[in-house]
Amino acid sequence: MSATISTPVENWDALADKVLEGGILSREEALAVLGSTDGQLLPLLAATSRVRQRYFGNQVQLYYLRNAKSGLCPEDCHYCSQSKISEAPIEKYVMQNEEKLLE
Repeated sequence: MSATISTPVENWDALADKVLEGGILSREEALAVLGSTDGQLLPLLAATSRVRQRYFGNQVQLYYLRNAKSGLCPEDCHYCSQSKISEAPIEKYVMQNEEKLLE
């Protein structure tokens, strides 16, 4: 089943206020964020920046694949062929030692 992206919201600040007051976006509101136009990008980023600042400040968290072809990642990301739950037909092998890769 595919989701239909609804009509974009005009006031992104109102959505940010809702979240900052402890509310949760409805499905329609979340789809409106995903369906926002290029012309709405700057106001949307400004609103989401307020939420990020409140909950995360200036911190960021980065993820990367160290051994992308191992097929034995312990995470359960549903989109990734390396995930422990993936049934992709890829060769599986233990993580390679970085020192050996540099030799």
